[in-house]
Amino acid sequence: MLIYVTGSIGGGKGEVVNYLRDTYGVKHYSFRQFFADELVKRGLPVDRPHMIDVADELRATHGNGYVVRELTEQARREGGNAVLESIRNLGEVEYLKAQPDSVLLAVDAPVEMRYERNKLRGTTLDPQSFEDFLRDEKREMENTDPWRNNIAKAITLADHKYDNVGTLEDLHAWIDGIAAKLQLVPST
Repeated sequence: MLIYVTGSIGGGKGEVVNYLRDTYGVKHYSFRQFFADELVKRGLPVDRPHMIDVADELRATHGNGYVVRELTEQARREGGNAVLESIRNLGEVEYLKAQPDSVLLAVDAPVEMRYERNKLRGTTLDPQSFEDFLRDEKREMENTDPWRNNIAKAITLADHKYDNVGTLEDLHAWIDGIAAKLQLVPST
């Protein structure tokens, strides 16, 4: 089973991935790591603006589904259930929807809540101010260029959507419900 995850910045994608990995033994494939590795190869800073730029370039050059295709092929070669994070454009959604054993999950929450979560996460890739957060979100949420991020549309196309405004336990219960439908068995 290939589980793909999309969602807004700070919406809870990482927690979905962590829970699937830790509870169900699903192997994680990260778009962020894919782009970080590419930036390192190019000698560029590993930050959100450069990641977006290199993602746009790779998609424009190799097709909208390039990265999801690369990670999906890697997951298939390595076998087992996999979670691929984070779907951000329509080409990626189109690619994964053509996969016979795939499901797209989406998580979202109000912007202020997501910003606070982002601050707590505190990685060097996360925006430092609310204004920076809003700028990054605007850049990634809606675009008319088909190779650019359009997270808002990806969320609407998800098979399962969760408004992540409750507790961590609520989110885990939602994931458990989907895992049961997918016939995933806890690994613990």
